[in-house]
Amino acid sequence: MHVFVRGHGLADTMSRYLIRRIEENERIARHTTIEIVALDGDARLERIRWRGPAGDVETREIHHVFMMTIAFVHQVLQTT
Repeated sequence: MHVFVRGHGLADTMSRYLIRRIEENERIARHTTIEIVALDGDARLERIRWRGPAGDVETREIHHVFMMTIAFVHQVLQTT
């Protein structure tokens, strides 16, 4: 299993408990400062391509993706 993180780590968006569970699992590869550049396949998902921090693009066969998007809401206060 691979965990891709756009930023430098998980601490800004995930609980310490979950981070520790990921870090302790040898079957989970963590990749930080990553940009997913393509999801490829014909009738189904077959490959993923990502760009690493040095700009290199890596391709791996993969058949499932779970994406977790976190948005921070910025509230603008209006004064009248």
